[in-house]
Amino acid sequence: MPTVSKSPYRAMQLTLFRPPRNEPAWESMPIEVQQQVLRLMARMLREHVARRCGDPAPREHGDE
Repeated sequence: MPTVSKSPYRAMQLTLFRPPRNEPAWESMPIEVQQQVLRLMARMLREHVARRCGDPAPREHGDE
């Protein structure tokens, strides 16, 4: 039976359960903040698609 040599280095155990972060929950944000974030995300996505397609960025109502 062959002998198994042990590595001189000790294995590191990964942390499986980390303490929760102190980040605000989406549901606890005021509705105005949620709406503003969604508008900004939609605008960023539209601009990204426009750049990928080579089209000029579409202007939203109210853009200056």
